[in-house]
This record gives sequence, C-alpha cells and structure tokens, in this order.
Amino acid sequence: MAFEETSLGGPARSFPTTRWSLILQARDPSSPTYQASINDLCRMYWKPVYASLRALRQFSNEEAKDLTQGFFIELLEGGMLDRFQADRGSFRRYLRGALRQFMLDRRDAAMAIKRGGGKNILSLDAKDFENVTPARGTTAEEVFDRQWAKEVLDRAVEDLREEMTESGKELHFRLFERYELHEPEVEGTTYARMAQEFGIKETDVTNHLFSCRSRLRELILTRIRDYADTESDVRAELAEIFTLLTGEKAPYGHA
Repeated sequence: MAFEETSLGGPARSFPTTRWSLILQARDPSSPTYQASINDLCRMYWKPVYASLRALRQFSNEEAKDLTQGFFIELLEGGMLDRFQADRGSFRRYLRGALRQFMLDRRDAAMAIKRGGGKNILSLDAKDFENVTPARGTTAEEVFDRQWAKEVLDRAVEDLREEMTESGKELHFRLFERYELHEPEVEGTTYARMAQEFGIKETDVTNHLFSCRSRLRELILTRIRDYADTESDVRAELAEIFTLLTGEKAPYGHA
C-alpha cells in the first residue's frame, strides 16, 4: 500500500478538525447518535481486542470470543469508557492498556461475562473471525496495534470504494484495487501494463492512482479523527499506522 501524499489537509467536507465528540456521544445515552457511536466503536475495535486475546495462546477461539464480549460489556457498561481522558494519550493506547488490566484479574473478566447474562454486545458470525488470528512470535500488544492499523485501512478502503462508485469513478478504484490491493504478478505490474490492460493512457493511470491515494489518506485521517482529540494526536496515529503497515518509520513530513 502506497502512502505517497505527505501533507495534511485536503477537503474538510462535513467533518470538524477533530471528532473526539464521537466518544463523548458514546458516553451519553441521551445523545441522538448514542447507539450509532457505540456501534462504530465496537466495529472499530473488536478485531484488535479479539486478536490480542488470541495472541495470549491460552485462550481457545470460543474463550477469546466470550472474553471479547466481556471486555466490551465492561467498556460500555462498567465505566471504562467514562474514565478515558483524551489529554492522557490516544484512545487506542488507553483501550490496549484497559484490555491488559482487564486480563490481569481473570476473576473480574469472568464476572464481566457473567454479569452480561449471555448478552452479546457484539453481533458477530463465523465469517467475521476470518483472517483475525494473529501471527506467531508477536506480543498481544503488537497484535492489537497491527490489527487496529489494518482495520483503519480496511474501513477507509471501503469508504473509498463506496465514494468512487457513487461519484461514477469506478475505473479509478479498479485501477487502485488492481495496482495497490492485489498481490503483484511475478513479472511485476507497471503503469504501462495497466494502461494497456484497461485501454487508457499511461498518464490517466498515474493521475487516477494519485487521486485515489490522496483521497484514501484523507479518509484514513477522517477515521483517526473519530477517536483523536487534537491534530497532533492525529499526526502521531497516522505515523503509527504507516509504521505498523509497512514496517518502516514514517518519513519526515509524512504525518
């Protein structure tokens, strides 16, 4: 995945500079967007939580599912979300630490599940757990962060797909999907070959790919702003995503 655009900004669209308010809304049952905010938080973070639990190895698939449900019961009903303070670090790090604390006392974790009375905060089926099993040789914290980065990227790519389709730019996304998201062929994929394959000019391939990459970066920033308090936090999280997905330190000015 390319991260070529290096400047913050782009069209602000309908979003404020930061959207920390989403977490505030998830704390407030009287908010008209309360349930939507809860759903968004759960969708964003259940995979990192589940993958992190699986990385601990002593938990079976079913145990990890139950503990994931228990953790989100604690997050949403046990006061864990209310205790988060944005000026003390990112929500991602807070949640990762809260999960670690949750698992330090297995009795509390078991009580959280029991207290839920079999209730499922998360509505999931078997296919949701595909490709979430962590690789061996990684810590639970590393797994959490990598799965989080992948989830942010995957959701931003889906946003891009929907946006390009709705605006009649399916070709833009097809080129982006073909070049960036598919495994490269043995002989490599070049702009010239892409132009030949899709029957367009090579300059069109260049322009369409640049447009998609730039827009994807904006969509990733939008996703980060859902959970970030300041623009410096947004920059730090973007740099973290770059490092987690590429294995390289973000270049100067990238974030």
